[in-house]
Amino acid sequence: MATGTQVIAKARLMLNDEVEPYKWKTTELIDYFNDALKRLTFEVDHIIDPSTTAVVNISVVAGTIDYALDTRIWTVESAQISGEESYLTKTSKGELNDAYGPGWRSTASADRATPTLYCVDWKWGYISLYPCPVADGTLVLTCTRSIATDFSTANLSSNTIEVWAPWHERLVDGILARAYLKRGDATYDPKASDRFEIMFRKLIDDVKRSSLRYKQAVRPRVARVNSAFI
Repeated sequence: MATGTQVIAKARLMLNDEVEPYKWKTTELIDYFNDALKRLTFEVDHIIDPSTTAVVNISVVAGTIDYALDTRIWTVESAQISGEESYLTKTSKGELNDAYGPGWRSTASADRATPTLYCVDWKWGYISLYPCPVADGTLVLTCTRSIATDFSTANLSSNTIEVWAPWHERLVDGILARAYLKRGDATYDPKASDRFEIMFRKLIDDVKRSSLRYKQAVRPRVARVNSAFI
C-alpha cells in the first residue's frame, strides 16, 4: 500500500522533476492527485459507504421534506429512518407528482407521517422524503462517494488512499495527464498528456471490470427448480 508521499514522488520521477527548483509545485501535483481520485471514484462508484456518520447520517426534522446531501456523495444507494425496520423506496419527483399531485410536498400536520419514499431529483444536492416527517429522527444512507478527505501538504503521508492498493501507483497516470497540460516551455506537452490520459482511462476501465466481477461474485444465487419434480 502506497502513501500519498510515495505517489507524488513517483510522479516527480516520471516527470523528471526531482531536483529543486521544481517545474511543478508540490501543491500542484497534490491537486492533480485529488482530481485523479475524484474522477476514479465518480466514474466507478468505487467507494460504497454505509457507516461514515458525518457523510451518511442526516438529522430529520418534523415538518421538513428536503435535506442537503454531503457534497462528497455521488449516489444514494439506500435510505432508512433509524429505528424503522423497512428501507425507504426510491422514487422520482415525476412519480410523486403523478401519484400524489403537487400536494405531496405539503408540510401540513394532516399530511405528516413516517416517510416511506425518497427522491434525489427534486433539488440538486438534496434528498426529499415522502410523506413529510411527523417526528424528528435520523436518516441513515448507504451511498457511493468521493474521497473523504482531500490530500494536502499537511496530510500527504497520513491520509488514506481510499482505493485498492494495487491501483495506487497507477493513479500517477492521472496526475501526469494533468501535469503535462501546465502552460510553460518546460511543462506543456499535450501529446504526453494524451498518452497518460489513455493509460488512466485504462485504469478506470480495469476498476470497472473488477467492481463488476465483485458484484457478480457477491450476488445471491437463486436455486433453480426442475419443473419435472413439481
